[in-house]
Amino acid sequence: MGISSHHDRYGVDRPTDDEKNDGATKDHLGDCKENVRTTTDSEEHDKTIEYPEMATSSDEDASDGEEEAGMSSDSEDDSSYNPPKIANTAFILEDSSHRDGSIYKGNSEWKRTYRIADLEETRLEAMILSGPKYCIMHGETCIRHGPCPMLHFFSLKLAEIAVTGGPVELYGYLAARDLLDPLRNYIFHTSRDDPIIVEKGSLIEISGPKRGIEILSDVLIEFDMRIKTGAEEEDDRQLIDGVLVVGCETPTDVTLRRRIHGDCGTVEIKFSHLRNAVEATVQVAILEVQSHFNLSIGSYVGSLPDEMQLFCGHIVEPCGLRKFVLSAMMRNLLRLKLKVSQGGSYAEHFCSFEPNHHGHSCQQINTEFASFLVKITWSTLDFGNPQNYL
Repeated sequence: MGISSHHDRYGVDRPTDDEKNDGATKDHLGDCKENVRTTTDSEEHDKTIEYPEMATSSDEDASDGEEEAGMSSDSEDDSSYNPPKIANTAFILEDSSHRDGSIYKGNSEWKRTYRIADLEETRLEAMILSGPKYCIMHGETCIRHGPCPMLHFFSLKLAEIAVTGGPVELYGYLAARDLLDPLRNYIFHTSRDDPIIVEKGSLIEISGPKRGIEILSDVLIEFDMRIKTGAEEEDDRQLIDGVLVVGCETPTDVTLRRRIHGDCGTVEIKFSHLRNAVEATVQVAILEVQSHFNLSIGSYVGSLPDEMQLFCGHIVEPCGLRKFVLSAMMRNLLRLKLKVSQGGSYAEHFCSFEPNHHGHSCQQINTEFASFLVKITWSTLDFGNPQNYL
């Protein structure tokens, strides 16, 4: 496999930035206390969010109905699981299996370039350039640290499963490797001791990425996901295993889907190659809780219609949620939807943010059940020499 690249980003040495950002804590994101835009239940949130005409998905997604029509039903055993031949089937690289060890053998260019034998997580953090010291400003815009093509994941889904009997226990990982720091940047990662419960058609909760994914060069997606079936790991079923490539020439600013077929099922990934993007780190603090409630948070990128689910859970007291790292399209809004429900009723609240190269944006949303403070921290991935930040 040859490595495709728009240009060579190495060899430019720039000063290291020492500034770091605090995470979401119960002090309610203190640096957002001033100049916070506030919305309440009495306001129609249309005034704080713009809905441009939704872009259609790419031609690859136009055949969703055909895909579903071609999918096999639940099978009784492995031998009866035959993945359908559809246009969105992912091509898995040869000699990329973890189970038989072939991924660690040989001297292929892609294995050397992306340091496949190194099993560590990427060392680069999110928000590195949220407050750099060495900007060159043109008006209010930094022209030294610019946006770049980025990969954004909307969802993972268990599209097919050959194991019968209802929900299954799933564990393993799916990670991206880019040339900023070609170690694993986990999109999904959970151990055998802490599997998630899923069934056919379920979304697989996304836990990452740790930081933005650059796609100036090809990005590798590495995966080893298994179904826990017994007391010992050797008894478990392999769901998907291997490596696929998302090329830097992939169509931009549309929703793309790939179905990864394995020994006993299929995982569908939904993603987008954003042509002109920055990293957006989302932090949400629940400030005041009047009564317990269920909360789900989703995000929308630009005019793309697909939702990325960030959080779904039960809230009983003030707290700060974990960070969520997204990609945001410049000159397009990043939109969040907070769905608050209790009993049989629910309300949806929206807020929108205009991406920037650096800094942060805050909004407070007041509802019947709680107040929410939403903070978005903006950062480019224009590091020059990434080694300066490791």
